[in-house]
Amino acid sequence: MRSKNNVHLFAASFTAALIVLRIFLYLYPGANFSIGGYNINHLFTGAILLIFSTLLLVNRINNKLVIMVSGIGAALIADQIIYLIATDGSDAAYLSAVSLNGAIVLGILIIIILYVINLFKRK
Repeated sequence: MRSKNNVHLFAASFTAALIVLRIFLYLYPGANFSIGGYNINHLFTGAILLIFSTLLLVNRINNKLVIMVSGIGAALIADQIIYLIATDGSDAAYLSAVSLNGAIVLGILIIIILYVINLFKRK
């Protein structure tokens, strides 16, 4: 049963992070996180979170926090994929319909794949 709970927790964390991120960046379109003059895009933040949580999961450190961090990291990355492929990468393009619809469709696809994998794993 733990696997099913992890799937739900990942899906909830992923979905919530994607929604919160999109709302925040819609309200504050020019918001950028910079350290020492370097723009730290949420793609990179997501990659760091996902790498760290994967290292923990591989070492069988599997708790609610790790699953949530994994979902959040995956959402931060997924949000950027269509945006980076299909737009010019500008702040204005991030708010475009292509970017938003791409994030929604990719997010839904990721959640569907998550549940399909879990369904076949349990059989």
